[in-house]
Amino acid sequence: MVALSGAHTIGFSHCKEFSSGIYNYSRSSQSNPSYNPRFAEGLRKACSDYQKNPTLSVFNDIMTPNKFDNMYFQNLPKGLGLLATDHTMATDPRTRQFTDLYAKNQSAFFEAFGRAMEKLGLYGIKTGRRGEIRRRVLPLLAIVMLVSLLWSHGVCIDSVNWATQEYDNEQRKGKDAFLSGI
Repeated sequence: MVALSGAHTIGFSHCKEFSSGIYNYSRSSQSNPSYNPRFAEGLRKACSDYQKNPTLSVFNDIMTPNKFDNMYFQNLPKGLGLLATDHTMATDPRTRQFTDLYAKNQSAFFEAFGRAMEKLGLYGIKTGRRGEIRRRVLPLLAIVMLVSLLWSHGVCIDSVNWATQEYDNEQRKGKDAFLSGI
């Protein structure tokens, strides 16, 4: 599960998903002490109008938001995790050993992520009345599965980063069909 959480290295989260950690956290602290104070301040500024504008969001990985790498794990001990689960995973003794390993060793993260995605692929995707797949998630899921497939066959991750950047560029242009050719 820790390796799969590394998918947070790309993508974003809506402010409402982590607002409880940056606003009025407790009587003694405006934000969760797990956050880097400057990061929490920046999040409050970025999300200041989130109740009026529920589409406000920030990148999960502020350092390399469009690159599939291990920066997400490197950010966690610095207090740059966005979600409550990020903070918990980085401090819980049952999972911290993995977040530390993946922060130090990108290849270990890629290998574990590929294995986890392969296992998930065996279960299949529930659709229709049995499950939910959001239209906008499908292309990203395809990229994530492509990453695991390519990595397991030794393809350089730079090629995957190129594919991710191309997808982002096409999304900005409003085209949803980019992955149909892959």
